[in-house]
Amino acid sequence: VLVQVEWTDVTRTAGCFFFSGPGELGRDDQLGSTARWYQSAHEVGLVFSPRIIFRGARTDDQVALSRRSSHDSGGKWDVEEQIGGPIEGGVLRGRYHYSECETRRRQSCPGQCVIDATVTVALP
Repeated sequence: VLVQVEWTDVTRTAGCFFFSGPGELGRDDQLGSTARWYQSAHEVGLVFSPRIIFRGARTDDQVALSRRSSHDSGGKWDVEEQIGGPIEGGVLRGRYHYSECETRRRQSCPGQCVIDATVTVALP
């Protein structure tokens, strides 16, 4: 089912570029204003494109979704993104968080470039 996605209160680390993110913040992957929502017996998810899929679980009125991706920029980078929060009145009002880490520095990831935002999704 196609759903509307709204990104508000977006904060980000100054001086960084991001491999993924709301709207034009994402260099490689842009999280838009529409997505496909799916729900099965074992999983829920938001699909922004065939390669941008957040998967997770719904427990009562809480949703926890995540996505991992890999990118190249002077080396390999791993990106982790989460969307989570309560569903009230058929609307998910949650938080989005982006963090990245250079793969070769996995043991001591600096975590300096982050995005946080409020995400609102009107669910079917």
